[in-house]
Amino acid sequence: MLSNCTWPELAPHTSGLEAVFSGFIRYLHSGAIAGHAFLAGYPDIFGCLVFLIVGILVIALLIAAAVVLLPAIIIATFVWFLTGSFLFAGISFLVVAVLWLAAIAEG
Repeated sequence: MLSNCTWPELAPHTSGLEAVFSGFIRYLHSGAIAGHAFLAGYPDIFGCLVFLIVGILVIALLIAAAVVLLPAIIIATFVWFLTGSFLFAGISFLVVAVLWLAAIAEG
């Protein structure tokens, strides 16, 4: 148990909060919680699946955002090079982005 250990035995190369967390993790891994081996491995598998699904969704949303915004970015950059005005570039970006979203929503 934790009460029988001194701090150097819990975490020989850490101090403060790291020693507390290290001791807590060692306590959990020692089998002090009865029945924790019942689900051994399954939370890791489910956690990996959740992270995999979330990662795929994030990548898909980033690609969708890039497809929608890329034409607006290209036209705004072209307008900025022609006029030198961020105002006109911003206006052109907003107009093209709204038109592009409307075209995607219709089709």
